[in-house]
Amino acid sequence: MPLRPVSALLAAIASIALALGAVAPAQAVDDASIAGHVSDAATAGPLAGAIVELYPFARPPYDAAAETLVATTTTDATGAYAFAGLTRSAMYQLKFTRASDPSDVEWYRNAGDRPSAGFAYANDGTDFDATLGDAVTFQWVATGRPSILGDPTVGSTLTVDPGTWVPTPDRLSYQWTRDGGPISGATDPSYTPSEDDFGAVFAVEVTGHKAAYPDTKTRSARVQIVSFDGFLQAIDADADSTITGRFDSRAALVGDRPLHGFPTEGDSYLVLSSGAARDVYIELPPGSSTAVSTWLDNGPIRYGGDLTTLTIGVQPPTGASCLAIDFAFGTKEAPNTYTRDIMLVESPVSDVTFAEDDTSFATAPNNTAVDSHGQLLSPDSLDLVATQGEGIDRWTPVLTAKVPLTAGVTDVILSVQDVADQAADSVALFDNLRYIDDPVCESGEQPPIEFVTYAGRPHVGGERVAGATLIVSTGGWEPAPVDLDIQWLRNGVPIPGETTDRFTLTPADVGTRLAARVTGSKAGYGPRTVTSESTGPIGDGKPYGSVPTIAGRPNVDAVLKGYTHTWYPEVATFSYAWLRDGKPIPGATAITYSPKPADLGHRIAFRVTASNAGFAVSQTSKPSAKIGLATFTDSGAKPRVVSSSSSFAVGSVLTLASPPWTPTPSAYLYQWRRDGSAIAGANGRSYRLTDADVGARVTCELVGLSAGYLPARTVSAPTGPVMRR
Repeated sequence: MPLRPVSALLAAIASIALALGAVAPAQAVDDASIAGHVSDAATAGPLAGAIVELYPFARPPYDAAAETLVATTTTDATGAYAFAGLTRSAMYQLKFTRASDPSDVEWYRNAGDRPSAGFAYANDGTDFDATLGDAVTFQWVATGRPSILGDPTVGSTLTVDPGTWVPTPDRLSYQWTRDGGPISGATDPSYTPSEDDFGAVFAVEVTGHKAAYPDTKTRSARVQIVSFDGFLQAIDADADSTITGRFDSRAALVGDRPLHGFPTEGDSYLVLSSGAARDVYIELPPGSSTAVSTWLDNGPIRYGGDLTTLTIGVQPPTGASCLAIDFAFGTKEAPNTYTRDIMLVESPVSDVTFAEDDTSFATAPNNTAVDSHGQLLSPDSLDLVATQGEGIDRWTPVLTAKVPLTAGVTDVILSVQDVADQAADSVALFDNLRYIDDPVCESGEQPPIEFVTYAGRPHVGGERVAGATLIVSTGGWEPAPVDLDIQWLRNGVPIPGETTDRFTLTPADVGTRLAARVTGSKAGYGPRTVTSESTGPIGDGKPYGSVPTIAGRPNVDAVLKGYTHTWYPEVATFSYAWLRDGKPIPGATAITYSPKPADLGHRIAFRVTASNAGFAVSQTSKPSAKIGLATFTDSGAKPRVVSSSSSFAVGSVLTLASPPWTPTPSAYLYQWRRDGSAIAGANGRSYRLTDADVGARVTCELVGLSAGYLPARTVSAPTGPVMRR
């Protein structure tokens, strides 16, 4: 069969390649800019040579990174400037300075200093402008929240602590309010309530004034002018006792009916609450509950706005070493949450500290109101048990606080504090204040109760879906070493046998909330129990995720790679399948696939199957373009013609060596040529020179062939002129 001309064969193959098509990936360049103009207020024209500095966006206090100058430039003759090569959508701050007057400075958005400045997004904007020489504005870095000091009773003077302002105001002005309206003439830092003010709710507004700064008003928490009628009699206090305090009128009352073992003496007792005290008497159907909650917003600390406190001044008789008072503490706070209301019986002064990194942890060295385990009373105290049918459904037993006494007047501070949430609130019942002799108080000082301590509430981490494993970080405990016991809780109820730092979620946990309770103990110290914040509801763990994609050239022997992108949950396991025209390719189950000749002209897709918690979910990529012919890689070197003799003479055998392609073709086509014209029948790797070749130059055209590949073509370098023998 005569050899088909190579040029015709190559043209046919090229037409096939064009029909199959190919896709070349594109790449995007992320190069954002910020630009604008600077004007001169005096001339209303452009300001050339102005210095423009670019800083990362930050708020005070500035760290070293925030102070780093990103770039600087100057405006051109038209007042224009520009910064290029910035991170797209990043936030920056711009400073403009007149070169001839370094004191003439403006920050972007007409600000006089950096704390007052706005920010510029790097999104190729061109209108970040400034005008030097005009008036600039300033903003306060911090405005203090005022607090009212003093007892909110008729005849007592209330004063204002304005809080911390930055920078310091030139002056402060005051306005006292009664039941939300301004009190005429009450514009001093102090105010003395009159008889007409009884029962009213007071607050004070403080306005900061400073040149070039906007007048800014802040408002204190509210206080109510209250009466203590009947309180001392309710707790059986001596006639010489005194009482002061601060509370919402709804938060305290004289108990007038039996409740939880009270009264313990006489026919009345005192109820203090961080919410509405009267709600303690709500009677409920079995199994139901309600929250005592009023959002009193009268607490002076950041961790809880609902605080009710009374100070009782007592004059103990000679020889008395202890003041005793019966109490019980009850709460509607959800068990095992991070919100833990507390009650205190302190003397001689109140001293409560809330941990900065844990709003549920308080220390009160002067407190004697602890449960039978020596722990500060809170919803997590071990004595709190459920009581059905009451608005307050978790109570301690009736306990007695014993306060060490010293000669003279002694203050005893009773308080209930809502911690962290100002919502579901708590109550304390008090009765039978009396003097006793007790060895626990003979020293004249409160015996120290040393607890193990911890830094940071336990934290539960991990995916919150069935099949995942939760891990509890227990925090740091002192003094080391401290023995730690862990108990996992499901909806507040201990899970039998789950006492390690890890818990694997199962379908039984779906829809519930998990927490971990950690108890630290050490010989010679009181134990402390603290519970992590509960998780959100546990999900069923059914996987879901993005449609996968394919990268790589759709050619035979190329490498296609599948990308799964983002899937949830992270604990899901993956399997893969490559599809030819929608049908699985046997054995193609890796993340990559190299198309075979059998794939030529077909479309390839990538399928991902994610499995977890009994679920299996699949997503399939869009199919590729039709798989096309591959091309050989050419080294660029011409194949060599080797002679069987030392010269190119008639009778010598020429052989073509060193084919230049990768991969090696499976077959070759040869065509020897004399001065460019095909030599009939010369279609092998070797050719013997004849008399017809004398004086001509001989070359060999080589075509490489493999299944799934475009044919490759090359021509050897010509020989020298063929000589006679």
